[in-house]
Amino acid sequence: MLTELKSSFVYHECSVIYLTINPGDRHSSLTLHYAGVPIDVHKFISDEYSFTDRVTKLLQNPLTVVEYFHNMIQAIIQGVLKEGIFGELTHHYETIEYQGRFTSHMHMTVTFSFSV
Repeated sequence: MLTELKSSFVYHECSVIYLTINPGDRHSSLTLHYAGVPIDVHKFISDEYSFTDRVTKLLQNPLTVVEYFHNMIQAIIQGVLKEGIFGELTHHYETIEYQGRFTSHMHMTVTFSFSV
């Protein structure tokens, strides 16, 4: 993994932005929606679902957490990084890790080309 990162630095130049993305799956109404809980995401009241109820529902369907993580990461890459806010996206390299609480997070390096 470190060799791949060094290679991308040589080929695509040094990265401009380093990100750590942790989508917070245990606190999002979308994960409950993905798990099949009938909620209205526009009128969601988080106090209706205790933390224990959320985690229990997510543990019953672990694919829900993976789907939520994947969709959030794709939304950030497509909707923020590739839209040209920081310049034209030329390269991104990411690794996924798991925290002590068994939720995933991503470390990402991003390279942009700037036109002046």
